[in-house]
Amino acid sequence: MGSSPDDDVNDDFSARRFVEHVSERVLVGALLALFIHQKESLIILALMTLLEPVFQKAVEAVGDILGWLRRLHHLRKLNCAPGYNAFIGHTVPLFKAVGKYPCTWDLFAFWSSAKAPKPVRVQIFTRHCVVIADPEPIKRVFNSNIKNYGKDTEFAYNPFLDILGTGLVTSEGESWKRQRGRISQALRMEILDDVVDIATRAVDRLCVKLEKIRGTGEEIELAEEFRLLTLQVIGEAILSLSPEESDEVMPNLYLPIMEECNRRSLEPWRAYLPNKEYFDHKDRVKKLNAYVIKLIRQRWKLKHSVTATPNADDSIDNPHADILDRVLADVPKSEYGPEVERQMCDEIKTFLLAGHETSAAM
Repeated sequence: MGSSPDDDVNDDFSARRFVEHVSERVLVGALLALFIHQKESLIILALMTLLEPVFQKAVEAVGDILGWLRRLHHLRKLNCAPGYNAFIGHTVPLFKAVGKYPCTWDLFAFWSSAKAPKPVRVQIFTRHCVVIADPEPIKRVFNSNIKNYGKDTEFAYNPFLDILGTGLVTSEGESWKRQRGRISQALRMEILDDVVDIATRAVDRLCVKLEKIRGTGEEIELAEEFRLLTLQVIGEAILSLSPEESDEVMPNLYLPIMEECNRRSLEPWRAYLPNKEYFDHKDRVKKLNAYVIKLIRQRWKLKHSVTATPNADDSIDNPHADILDRVLADVPKSEYGPEVERQMCDEIKTFLLAGHETSAAM
């Protein structure tokens, strides 16, 4: 599923240009009038200064509406998914499917498969989307014409930006190339050998825990145990965290953040309600960022301390270095700073999400 290609970017750019163009013309006109009708012009200029933000918002709103109608005009020939409402699109059937079977994603699959190879138009509130289930248009989006289809950080990725930030998943262009080049140096095949060893130790620990309660009749939530096991493996592979530290940090910070992000993807209004969950989420995101950045700084200082030796255990050439060591090994001293720390924090959190969400449910 994806929003319509580049139209959003072009429409936003055109709206901004229009606002700037109109504002410049009005300002020039006011200055010229100042020399002709000084007193009246001063009053008008003062009013314009006060009302300029309102005027700009009004013009932007008009631009947004025109852009929405333009996209609707271009998409009108596509098959429309069932359950359409003229005001809120397909929001109602999608919302009713939350937590049920068929779920929301199942509906997208059913709608697109039924009309394949033709795309299907879906509208979520005022957001236009196109769902495809045929190899040829999928190839066009992801391969042959990829430049026309930007990453949808305003809608699809938006609920997860607290984790993804500006990492590899959400970045594009030169930023994506730079990050991919840096990370590809760290993700070599030999790191899989370490992951196997790390996973084996984690499974052994879980087996010991299960053995202790065997025959006691005590209940244990296996799904939660597998989530913790997965985070232990990822935490050690990426950051060399001990199982104890992983169990202390991840369930209290990462898991609640992901739970809230998942809920916001289906209940977007949660991001705007100033309730206890809202402020707890912000606090956890802040603490997780501070925790990861602290680890990055400590590792960088250790790597570049006066006692550090070349090609030590934190070198990218060491097959047993964790992912953070490998990524830091590719950062020149001249580039390291707060911006690199923030970017690497987003990359680490992206690794956590990618590893945990794809394996914990297996």
